[in-house]
Amino acid sequence: MKLTLLFLSTLLPLSLTAKDWKVSSPNKQITVTVTAENSLSWQINHGETAVITPSEIALNLGKDGVLGSKPKVSKAITNTFSETIPTPFYKKAAVESCYNQLLLKCSGGYDVEFRVFDDGAAYRFITCKKGEIEVKDEVAEFNFPADHKA
Repeated sequence: MKLTLLFLSTLLPLSLTAKDWKVSSPNKQITVTVTAENSLSWQINHGETAVITPSEIALNLGKDGVLGSKPKVSKAITNTFSETIPTPFYKKAAVESCYNQLLLKCSGGYDVEFRVFDDGAAYRFITCKKGEIEVKDEVAEFNFPADHKA
């Protein structure tokens, strides 16, 4: 009994430290799950099928720190967007852009935005740091559930 309590007491803090957020495409076929733990990671599912398994993302700004390392999310905002973008040099005069967005506001002066479209997903880091910012390195993992052929 003591061993079980000890084991459970060590797992409980681990389960309380991670936080997950989900956002789906407008047609509900693609789902992005974002996890903030020691690092920031995202995963993508198409229906019940895992397309990208948990994959770490971060942006190393050198002296300005690493965005996505030990993230502290203060607020999560979801929105839906639909816009028409004029395309003067494309085969169409305009392109429709419809997506659902998850914006994670993080302490440290940055946000991470995830956009989920009916045919894909994307993320970007946004910072309000003043002056020039030097990007030293980027962590952009793409972990697949199996060894697929391309």
